[in-house]
Formats: sequence, structure tokens, C-alpha cells
Amino acid sequence: QKPKSPTKKGKKKHTKNPHKHKRGRKKKKFDSDDTEVFDPIAASAKYHEMEDKFLHNARLNCFAALLHLIKSPENAYIYARDDYLVNTLVKVSNLLASPFNVHAIRIYANFSRHPDNVQRMVHRIKDLLPTLVRAMRNDTNAETRMFTCYAIENLSCDVSVRQELANIPGLLMALCACALKASHELEQLSAIRALKNLGDEPANIIPFSNSPGCFATLMRLAHDNDSYVNVKVQYVACDALATFSHWLKKIAVNGVSMGDFGADGDDGSNNRGGKDGKYLTLPTHQASNWEQWQ
Repeated sequence: QKPKSPTKKGKKKHTKNPHKHKRGRKKKKFDSDDTEVFDPIAASAKYHEMEDKFLHNARLNCFAALLHLIKSPENAYIYARDDYLVNTLVKVSNLLASPFNVHAIRIYANFSRHPDNVQRMVHRIKDLLPTLVRAMRNDTNAETRMFTCYAIENLSCDVSVRQELANIPGLLMALCACALKASHELEQLSAIRALKNLGDEPANIIPFSNSPGCFATLMRLAHDNDSYVNVKVQYVACDALATFSHWLKKIAVNGVSMGDFGADGDDGSNNRGGKDGKYLTLPTHQASNWEQWQ
């Protein structure tokens, strides 16, 4: 007796779904947004695993060729739009324990020298800004921190991205750390200049206020007489504090001129402000009281 041919129902039982395994497989990411999951030390060790001297020298030559080519503005504009290249550089930039990390950061610093690359670097290159924040926290390589500060300084020159940069988690704190603990005066100067550029945006008063130590860093650099503080650094810090003072006073004056306090001031004079040119002088330096006896 011949065995019965399997029915369609039976065939369906033994047929494997080719998409089932693919659907359940998670694509491995080199750089994760979660900093607790991503381990730069382990990733650096894996990057250099099974590496011989020929591969090491080949990588060095590739980075040297790229650094030479992007010194031209035309090449920097073209290469910054190569998705495969910029994504690979982001991955290498996250290898904080790798000697190739600084070369990738230097390429991004040169990309930022072209004004037309700013919008692309901020909005189009995935994970670039968090990568730059991690690079500024690299305690083992001062050159990496310096070129990262150069990149942030150039990006902050664009008025349209200053508010977005200031709201990147950890960016302001990383700049303050570079400004205070810099091992080279160029790193310190670039970090304080980036803070000054971001402070030129009035809306950034809130993220600066929400970041502990930002104003304290500026005040310390502005009035510190230590030998490691450069005169240029002090001037830029004072300029940043004066800019914030200007924005705060402008907000206060606008609030007084727009508010409805009646025709007369507290002293009975026409001191409310308006088109007659008689504005309330701020600050008043007057102490307020509640029905205090004289």
C-alpha cells in the first residue's frame, strides 16, 4: 500500500517560514544610543582583534590620505556627503581606546570648517553629536578632546543650530570640563569660545541655567588669576558673562515696558515707560518691604 501523499495542510506544518528567523533577529549596532550598553574599551579591542602590522599600517595610510584630501574645501564638501564614509568615521570615533580615534575626530573637525557642512553634520549624520560629547570626555587623549572642541566651535558659529546644540545631553557640561581641566591652552580656548558662541543665542539661557556649573565655570575663568588661565580665555569668559547679562536685562526691560503698572510708578511719578521716553531704570537697587514701620 502506497503511503498517502501529504496534504496541503501537512505540507504547511513542515514548511519553515524563511522570514521567521530574520524577523526575530536583531540587527547588531556598532554604536548604541544607550551609553550603558556600549563599551568603548571592548569595541576597541574587537576592532584591533586579529590585526597584523600590515592592516595597521594600511589604516594609518587611509587616514593620512583622507586628512590630506579634506584640507581642500571642495573635497571636504563632497566627502561629508558620503554616507558610508561618515558612518564609518562615527564608528571609529566611538573607539576611545583606539589610536585611530583621534584621526576620525580630526576628519570631522576639518569637515566642520566648511560652513555648508554644518547643517548636514548636525541634522543628517546619525549619532555624530553624542559621539563628539563622548570624545570630549576622553581622559586619555588630549588631542582627541582638542579637535572635538574645534568641531563644536565651528558648528556653534551657525546661528540656526545653536539652540539644538545647547540641548544635546551632556554637551555643555563636557565643554565646561574641557575649559577647566584642559591640558593644552588651545583646547581651553576652543572650549570657552564654543560656550561663548552658544551663549549668543538668547534661548540658550535656559539650558545654561539647567546645566550645573556652567555659569560658575565662566565666572571662575573670568576672574581666576592662575597661571594656566590665558588672557584670551579670560576675555572670552567675560564676554560670555556680559552677553548673558545683556539678554537678562533685555528680558527685564521688555517685561517692564510691556506690563501694565498704571499711569504712575510707586513714587507717584510717571515712570512706567512708553513712547514718551521715560522708562523705569533697571536695576533699581531698592530694598522692598511689607508695611514696614519707619
